[in-house]
Amino acid sequence: FFMTCLSLTSRYFLVHLLRLMHLTRHKVTDTAQSYLLEMVDREIFNPNSSVFLVPLKYGGFARGVVARSAPEGRLLLGYFFGPRLASQAEADVSDIEPSKAILSLRFGDLGLVKGLWPVVGRLPDWNPAQWPVPN
Repeated sequence: FFMTCLSLTSRYFLVHLLRLMHLTRHKVTDTAQSYLLEMVDREIFNPNSSVFLVPLKYGGFARGVVARSAPEGRLLLGYFFGPRLASQAEADVSDIEPSKAILSLRFGDLGLVKGLWPVVGRLPDWNPAQWPVPN
């Protein structure tokens, strides 16, 4: 419930920020406006349980799950999984469990925000207690 309110509040804030910029004669391009609203629509402000793909250096993708996010964004905790996937079409979220992770770490959200790491779904029945923060 709280994260839903945060998303709605963030959308409200961005809309009013864009109006204020327009009223104060700051130029806001359609692209910038679309990008800001898309960030909210893509749930950048509530990414927990999102499953995404990380492009690998020698081709293919690894799967990742956002387990935690800082309230102001930018810093996330993720669990990462093998084996390497040859294409995005192979992405499956049904067999992802924390015990099968090969890596868990904190990372920046830039790959997600810029769309370089495509979000392919969300884990059903998300329970953060099952995805602990490592020591």
